Amino acid sequence: MPILTDEQIERIARLGLSVCTVPSYRMEPWYKEMICRAYGEDRAYRMTLRYRELVQAGVHVSDCHPCEPQWLAPLRQIDLYSVEGPLNSANRFTREEAVAMFTSDAAKASYEEADKGRIRAGALADLVVLSDDPLTVADAGLRSIQVLRTIVGGETVSQLEAGNARTRD
Repeated sequence: MPILTDEQIERIARLGLSVCTVPSYRMEPWYKEMICRAYGEDRAYRMTLRYRELVQAGVHVSDCHPCEPQWLAPLRQIDLYSVEGPLNSANRFTREEAVAMFTSDAAKASYEEADKGRIRAGALADLVVLSDDPLTVADAGLRSIQVLRTIVGGETVSQLEAGNARTRD
């Protein structure tokens, strides 16, 4: 969905559709350059990656849908959605919104919001422990956050120890 018209956004909202933004390569510099060449810079800035406008129209937008392989780590994608973002900075998400795209919003997209997407009693215990808070770290520090521990089903399956990852067999 590189180009969206106002009419398409209205129609998506009217139909009650959800939008999964995978893959996020659409925000990488090489893709932005290609889109500007293909559509013209003005049109590319106005009409590409209008995710915030979709949300404002009442559309459920998420990333990291369980059916789609992720080629870009979620922390990098959070950086793309909230810091580098779409060509039009008005369509960038806040950090909170970007994190939600990979947690609660992704669970909703797969109809699993009762069991996934939030840390709460009764929910599945899959989570990561990070070296810094992606909601408060400076923009430049977002890319350097490390995953210190990965917990699946309540058990640690990998852990970073003194710069080396250790995984459970």
